[in-house]
Amino acid sequence: RFAWQNAVGFTETKITATIKEYPSFLYNLALGATPTITDASAGLVTGVANKVGTGLYDAAGKLIRSVTITDKANLKYGRYVAVYNAGGPSLDIFASGSIDASMGIPVEFFTDTLRITQTPLAVAQGADIAVPQLGVTLAVADTAEGFDATAANDGDSFEFELVPPADYYRDVTIGKPEAVSRSFGVYMYAERGDDLSALVIDAFKCKMNGLPHNLSEKGYSESEITIMPAVDGTRGIARLVNIIRE
Repeated sequence: RFAWQNAVGFTETKITATIKEYPSFLYNLALGATPTITDASAGLVTGVANKVGTGLYDAAGKLIRSVTITDKANLKYGRYVAVYNAGGPSLDIFASGSIDASMGIPVEFFTDTLRITQTPLAVAQGADIAVPQLGVTLAVADTAEGFDATAANDGDSFEFELVPPADYYRDVTIGKPEAVSRSFGVYMYAERGDDLSALVIDAFKCKMNGLPHNLSEKGYSESEITIMPAVDGTRGIARLVNIIRE
């Protein structure tokens, strides 16, 4: 009924921490990703590109030459898609969501496809198209060559992303093939408030397991991260110090 001998097997080492913010260095440690921080104090237009077909947007030679901010108070975060109708000719604009729909001039949705133009926006050579509820203007080609280049491209579309004025704007892409998380050391303190007794842990070599983002209804994102210490050469796993005050 009893074992003749005991052997030491694998001992799991794990540190679990609850975080309520995501500083940029965590993305680098956990996921090998490098965030980009951009000045968005005046708002931003990013990611302007053709989505379906290649005949609608081009800064030099297509129908739509640019998307420019005309009223930053009406900028609403989100990705938008403009679809060309050659029979108009006209454009319809669709939104990706309603996160900022009530900012400035409210955005209304007229179909379940999140179309925000009640009637199509007329397109005419050299006549820029104002979209006041988004705070932007679409610059239209002022030459026949540029305008005619899209005449046969019915259904083509282009997309753009709007960022309203912000004190801080960070963009990070995770999961790139070249992304490799790094090993790092962790120095942790735990202190009792009544007598200031403390525990100090110096873990020599760790890796972080992921970096989850939770989207709780009516709640700020709070996540648990897992740090896995490993043996670091001859130093071992970690050094623990107890400070007891009577």
